[in-house]
Amino acid sequence: AVVSTQSTGDAIRADCYLVDVRQAEELVIYGAVPGSHHVPLAELPAQIHNFPETNTVFICQSGRRSLVAIDFAVKAGLEEPRHLEGGMIAWNKEFSKPSS
Repeated sequence: AVVSTQSTGDAIRADCYLVDVRQAEELVIYGAVPGSHHVPLAELPAQIHNFPETNTVFICQSGRRSLVAIDFAVKAGLEEPRHLEGGMIAWNKEFSKPSS
């Protein structure tokens, strides 16, 4: 399932478990969604047991890796995991303010 940037903004307030599957350097360069947990995609198999069974939303840069994360999460037994449509690219377009 997909969530838009607006519904993800709302999801933060609704206690969704946000998982950013990008590499650490991407968080430094492009920022992160407030309240998200950083678990690189390669570490997901070892960490997925720490996630809640429901309300998990995966985030990556463009949306591709988060789709891979969803597939893995479903196989691991998570119920209806979702991802941020358009990833951080969409998030930054929606929420980043230009520097003045």
